[in-house]
Amino acid sequence: MRDLWTQLGCLFNDVDDHDNGTLSDIFIEDLSGSEVGEIYGWLRSHSEIYSEKGPPTLWHRERQCDVPITELDAPAQLVVNGVAESFRHGLVNLAFAGTHIPDLTVAVYPDEIQLDYQMGLYWGPSQLSALFEFLWAIQ
Repeated sequence: MRDLWTQLGCLFNDVDDHDNGTLSDIFIEDLSGSEVGEIYGWLRSHSEIYSEKGPPTLWHRERQCDVPITELDAPAQLVVNGVAESFRHGLVNLAFAGTHIPDLTVAVYPDEIQLDYQMGLYWGPSQLSALFEFLWAIQ
């Protein structure tokens, strides 16, 4: 765990003791439609969704309006099937391997999932290790 932190900690913990506002991306690419749906469902099962502007929504092409993601059974599958536009929202209260992982943002595309994290003092060796265990479990 300490070796991981020694090698990658500078990408997560802001050495100036403040959040510099950047969001770094983690890409899970070249996914099949079913993999997009499964991974998104798994992410949701380990966290809660969050948006600063109220309930997160997606643009539903058939309805021609924004629909709250929480009202949909399989929002990622709608993206994969071309029924909805790609969407993004926060993941909060995420814990894995007995460790709280700082908040992430997830973006869903037809063949990819992106996760963003924000640098800050809330990242440490155990949080980084839990994030990598979490990512490993996705496979």
